[in-house]
Amino acid sequence: MIPILYNADERLYDSWGIGPLSEISNPRVIEEGNGLFYFTFDYPASSEMYKHLKNQNKVVADASPELKNQVFVITRVTKPLRGMVSVYAEHISLYVTKNAGFSNKVNYNGNAQDALNAWQGALISEEEVYVSSDITMTSTGTWELDKVLHARKVLGGVAGSILDVYGGEYKFNNLLISLMKSRGENRGVQINWGKNLIDLVDEEDLNRVNTAIEPFAKLYVSEEDKKQMTEEESREAEETVFWLPEQILLSKYSNLYHYQRVALIDLTNENVTSVEDLRTKAIAYMDRNNFGRPKIDTTISHVDLSKTIEFQDIAEFEAIDLFDTVTVNVEKYGITGLTAKVIEVDYNPILERYNEIRIGNTLSTRFQENVGSVQQIEASQAERLAKIERELIITQEIAGGGALIFRTEPNSSVTPIANNIGDTWYKKLGDGLAGVFIFLNIFASSKGIV
Repeated sequence: MIPILYNADERLYDSWGIGPLSEISNPRVIEEGNGLFYFTFDYPASSEMYKHLKNQNKVVADASPELKNQVFVITRVTKPLRGMVSVYAEHISLYVTKNAGFSNKVNYNGNAQDALNAWQGALISEEEVYVSSDITMTSTGTWELDKVLHARKVLGGVAGSILDVYGGEYKFNNLLISLMKSRGENRGVQINWGKNLIDLVDEEDLNRVNTAIEPFAKLYVSEEDKKQMTEEESREAEETVFWLPEQILLSKYSNLYHYQRVALIDLTNENVTSVEDLRTKAIAYMDRNNFGRPKIDTTISHVDLSKTIEFQDIAEFEAIDLFDTVTVNVEKYGITGLTAKVIEVDYNPILERYNEIRIGNTLSTRFQENVGSVQQIEASQAERLAKIERELIITQEIAGGGALIFRTEPNSSVTPIANNIGDTWYKKLGDGLAGVFIFLNIFASSKGIV
């Protein structure tokens, strides 16, 4: 499909508009999973259409085999260089939601569809934006404009965003925004690391992945229950923090690693009411975020397909789309059947094929970390913060590798788990004293006072 140029005030896109961009070159429609979505291309400055390549004018082009006739808003045109200009255009969903007004304070309560409805109702825009979701998980919260900055970040980009709370995979089809449990599908594509892709896995990442979590949460009390509490009961509820008696939960991928690395996770925002509720929601958190899964990340160009993908018919691979699942085998580490997803696509709307696709399994974790999926501890919650600091293990790697240094605060009840002989534990005792434990093996240690 040859992209078509329209004026900024176009709404119907049922005509040829200003005209087709028939002299376009290097067209690239790039969509990142749960991220940016844009169209770039070059155009000759000598062309009659050049004078119409203005900011806020619109271009309609296919974004993938599935996403046809997508609208992009021009936001930047470079000065001519060697007779050519480069054009950058944002997908209309990105452009509208980033520039629309948003209510000062918005409350939401319910499933993801309810949250999207609340977001939609708070949107101040001349464009009509539509929303949908099949995620049934429920939650409640508030968005304040001075913290979220603009409507786009409420979709995903700040702590407490819709993506942060509910998880899922976005699909932007012009102004229809859908948050789905799973946008893609499995088409049977397999990739073998070590045989046909040598840079699929970052080997250093295999030694840095957290393999378990230690969850905690402050007691959730409904507003109705608060009204019926005495002052003493309210104070006791406010001070109640749940921890698991077993302390940690192992990731389902923990058997892939020769070490144990624990992450402290605050699940207060999950409205936890008991220890059992904490355990259930902690397991769901790990499943939702693929916690502990080895990180995979590689880019495959169109010319590499024949040597990197095992497939029966290249047309099957050409139909792959964002968030589709592929199977990865890492023979060196004995990992087989590890699933990864298409996390970025680079599509050529003229040739109707991908320039490149990016395969990985770091998207959810990476994006969630960027937007604060693990809830940050409020400075005002001093007592909770003090407890967390007491229980926190700070781990450092000794220069040159091979051994670790653990540091804990006074009154800590947590014991580090040694990974290597020679690992050292500095346990602060107060008054400038520290206990020093040197692990002679993983079962015993020697200690001294300094």
